[in-house]
This record gives sequence, structure tokens and C-alpha cells, in this order.
Amino acid sequence: MESLHLRIADPAMEPRFSRRASWSQAIGPWLRFGNKRTRLTVESILLGLAVVLAVVWFSTPYFVLDYINRGLSGLPVYTGRVERVRIHPWTASLDIYDVHLDKKTGEISGHAFYSPRWNISLQWSQISHGVKRASVTIFDPQINLVAGPNSEQSQVFVGEAWIEAIKKLIPWRVNQILIHQGDIHFLDIHANPKVDLELSQLEVAADNMSNSKGLKVPLPATVKISARPLLTGTFEMN
Repeated sequence: MESLHLRIADPAMEPRFSRRASWSQAIGPWLRFGNKRTRLTVESILLGLAVVLAVVWFSTPYFVLDYINRGLSGLPVYTGRVERVRIHPWTASLDIYDVHLDKKTGEISGHAFYSPRWNISLQWSQISHGVKRASVTIFDPQINLVAGPNSEQSQVFVGEAWIEAIKKLIPWRVNQILIHQGDIHFLDIHANPKVDLELSQLEVAADNMSNSKGLKVPLPATVKISARPLLTGTFEMN
């Protein structure tokens, strides 16, 4: 009498065989492509391209950071620095972290300007018109205006330095500037009593700062500003 043997499949082994079959099916067409030497050449080229792309991907932010900092260090009265840059190639934008401007005299404590993050991006609506225009969003900026007994201990007019810093940071013409949660201090530590006036929760939206569409009649720029002076009042301007 013949014996009957039953084979019970091992659940732990089934996924292994399934993965092997799937892997064989995936690489099967590639193994049939050309000969072994041809496949090795193609694989070497693809590996080399992957290495080059990886080097470019990881090194570009450092080159951009160095370029920006060299430009900011050449400002006439103030010097600036950026601590980190992050590039987003798919959206044609970049984030700049820890941007600060300081007066070169070094006799004023605190930054003239500081922001933990900027976002700079191309406006796709302007690219469709054949021009490159940028949108700049500045988050949580802090501006310190200081009145002192002499010019070395004062930093009141930072507007020109701020504009020059934007030119160093951005290679395109700026068409839009957005500022969120800004804070401006006016300080005079030499007065008696000392003066510390604050303008908080500053919001700015400036659009169409460059007539990029090439219209015969220039489009007017629009600026909206809101803030809280002295922590209690409200200020709005359109």
C-alpha cells in the first residue's frame, strides 16, 4: 500500500520565493539587453551620472551661500551674513535662513536687521510673459533703529542698506514683497529716560513693484501695511 505524503507550505518561505520571482521578472529584460560588456558600460555611465548629480545636489547650496555672503560683506556701511541656504529646484525657489545686517563700526549691540527665514521664488505668472520676476517673503523680521550721539553709534537710515542687501540676495528683479510678523524698535539708550518704541505685528504686501508685463500704460504698484504701534494701537495703510 502506497503511503500518502502531504506537504504543508511554510509561510515563512513563501514571501522569499515570491520576492525572488518578482526580482527575476524585473531584471529579466535587462539581462537580455546586449551582452555583458554592453550592460557593464551602460551601468558604469549611469553610476557616474548618479554620482555627478549627487555631488551637484549637495554642493550647490554651499556655493550659493558663499556667493551671497561675499556680496553682503561688500555693503558700504553695513555687513551681512546668511547662515544656511536650501534650494528647491522643482519650484524654482530657495529658502535663506538667519539673515542679519550689522553696522560695520561694531559699536551697536544687536542686529540692524534680522530674519530667521526668507523665501525667494520665481513668479510663474510673470514667466509666461517672457520675463523673470521674483517674489520675496520675509518671515519675522526684526529691525533696530538706534539714535546715538554720533554716526558710529547710530543706525537710523537702514533703508538703503536693506535694498542693497536684497539686490545681493536675489538675481532677478523683485515684483512682490511680503513681510509677516515684523517687529521694529526705535532705541535711544543715551536719552534720559531711555527710549524704546516698538511697532509690532508688521504685515506688508507690496505687488507689481516692476512693470514686468511691458504694457503701454504702467500698472500701479499696490502696498498694504498693517501693524500695532506701542503694543496697543492699530495702524493700517492701503
